[in-house]
Amino acid sequence: MQQSPRPSAPQTDPNPNISELATRLGYFGLIPFLGTILITLVGVNMHFAFTLFIGYSAVILSFLGGIHWGWIMQGALPAAHVRLKLAMLPSLLAWAALLVPSLWAVPLLGLAFIGWWAYENPLIRERWYRDVRKRLSFVVLACHLIWFLMLWRAATVAAA
Repeated sequence: MQQSPRPSAPQTDPNPNISELATRLGYFGLIPFLGTILITLVGVNMHFAFTLFIGYSAVILSFLGGIHWGWIMQGALPAAHVRLKLAMLPSLLAWAALLVPSLWAVPLLGLAFIGWWAYENPLIRERWYRDVRKRLSFVVLACHLIWFLMLWRAATVAAA
């Protein structure tokens, strides 16, 4: 079993067209996160908007684990056997979040995004991708926090 060495320094962007497109697509990917908050604020049924949010969040978290499968299959990450198993965590946590109550699902997903970013960040070779992932992750986490606060408020109002 041959392991790829870990890069000692961030690599420059070998294909600016791909990184530019990937960056744009990443930002477009924030639309459902932000959109579900906005439609709730303008009066769309909160349960409906939350269902959209939690489903999309679970899909994106699963997608992040899938990125690692691609890197592993290309030989870009060392310890492939262990990393393949770890790359299953986002999908399993996302699935679990779909099975628990709303007030548990949002923190579960939020913590999973934080944990995956902490795990992934030192592995990212490309500086542009690390920077984009940091910004995207910040917005995604902020959306999870906003949803948690909206759900908490709705639960306390309903209990009163």
